[in-house]
Amino acid sequence: MEAFRKDLNETKAQGINRFPALLFRKSGHPSLLITGHRPYAVLQDIMAKLEVLPTHEDVSKEEYMLYWGSLTDRELKEVVPQPAPVK
Repeated sequence: MEAFRKDLNETKAQGINRFPALLFRKSGHPSLLITGHRPYAVLQDIMAKLEVLPTHEDVSKEEYMLYWGSLTDRELKEVVPQPAPVK
């Protein structure tokens, strides 16, 4: 319950009054808030602006699985290097 109260207080402090809401923060950068449904490409653009997009060298499939416990095909395409298509 305490974690929920903390989130609620943060929501008020940030002036968030529409949901869903996603607040991006990175030290040295202004916060970026998006509300409502947004396409995945919008999230990628924001992460690129904050320079937090993972590079394919950052993670292996095994590391990802150990940390998160599961991996969808879509996640695999985003975070793990894919072999070049055979021509």
